[in-house]
Amino acid sequence: MSQYRKTHHYKQGNEALVWIVFDADHSYNSIRLSHETMLNICKTLKETCQISSMKPLLACVRHHFGLGFIQTVLMGIYLGTETYLITPVEYFTNTASFYLSLSRYKIENVYMTDMMLLHATQTIKNPSSHSIDLSHLKNLMVGWPNRPSIGIVKEFIKKFQVWEISSSVISNVYQHMNNPLLSLRSYLSFEPVNLWIDPIALSQGYISLVNPNDSPNSIQVQDSGVVSVNTQIVIVNPETKKICKVGEFGEIWSCSESTTMTSKMDHIEGWNEDLNYFRTGDLGFLHNVTKTNIEKRGGAGGGPIELQLLFNLGKIEETFEHLGLLYFVQDIEYTIESVFYEFVANSMVCKIGSYVILMIESLQRSNKSLSSLVPLFVDKILSKFSLVVDIVVFADLPVSRIGENQRYKTMRRFLNGTLKIKGSYGVNFGENSSVNSVKLIDSVIRSVEST
Repeated sequence: MSQYRKTHHYKQGNEALVWIVFDADHSYNSIRLSHETMLNICKTLKETCQISSMKPLLACVRHHFGLGFIQTVLMGIYLGTETYLITPVEYFTNTASFYLSLSRYKIENVYMTDMMLLHATQTIKNPSSHSIDLSHLKNLMVGWPNRPSIGIVKEFIKKFQVWEISSSVISNVYQHMNNPLLSLRSYLSFEPVNLWIDPIALSQGYISLVNPNDSPNSIQVQDSGVVSVNTQIVIVNPETKKICKVGEFGEIWSCSESTTMTSKMDHIEGWNEDLNYFRTGDLGFLHNVTKTNIEKRGGAGGGPIELQLLFNLGKIEETFEHLGLLYFVQDIEYTIESVFYEFVANSMVCKIGSYVILMIESLQRSNKSLSSLVPLFVDKILSKFSLVVDIVVFADLPVSRIGENQRYKTMRRFLNGTLKIKGSYGVNFGENSSVNSVKLIDSVIRSVEST
């Protein structure tokens, strides 16, 4: 082996593998991995999830990159155990076979995606407890590149509770294409923590926790678990590169031996200059909670424990600024789609130039009634987010194979005039007009006060 390494100029940091990751718009990013990085990821996954070599593994999805690749190709060899493979095609054609395999081989740790949970909820009509028992399942990892979807997991647990799946088994994994294991909540003996945030404070850059009974417009978020082993996460202001204060959210920066080879590294101002941090491009915050550790892996109970949980709010590229305030597009889109589900099939909000544009794919067959929906959309967004939409467009929105909005493709078609528009309605004159109106109001108030 030593002669082979000398002949091939082997170095520990050499590239060993390249992941090709496609997004919803079918653009791709290439991720370089070295032998050392792959071994570090395997070690982190083994130590964090307490994976034993005495139990087999089962892999089904995303065999070509991320945590799916690690579980499919590497972990079985790293642990010295067998890995059973099920193709995504088989899962979507015969979904029950996947869960039968989990039950038959007593799988304790498995990785799934949100689309797998959603597909199982929609296709398996009458789950039975006679042939499937998942009480031995201890760590069902659900990968989220963005904010976890609370509704999908809740419906999955509710429908398949006859299989003895506990809600504490679900592990939200915050994964980035450059690090598939930034944080996860494996083997935490309590359910995911839900917080309700004031949307007005969120647009100002602060985290203000509220009571949902007193604040019906609050935004619900769920934790992405605790930081992985051998990983450090810091919340940093992306503009000043300084650590955020308590109560602020910022960009998630990570220092980990499991990070792939990337140029997105930076130093924190006024912090340890010897450490290079990976900039994820995602916004989030850390929150301390105290929970009772009811059941440990060995079966014994435990006392109260204090944990620092990571909450992922979303990608910076899926936000926009308006009048100095920051808005997450998924919050606005979810509000429209959940409130007006009888009229809206899909929605997308974006800012082009100085105009905030709301695009709606309507379920209405007739275009005559579209104008009557515009005031409802505008009023709902204004009352919840204090944001005035400038243009409301009704069109057919392109989506990816799994139903994700193709944002760049939609905006490109809108700008070059190739987007099929059923109706367009102007509401406001853009951000510049709002700024001039505010200045006019301010000057009038000052003149009145001076007199």
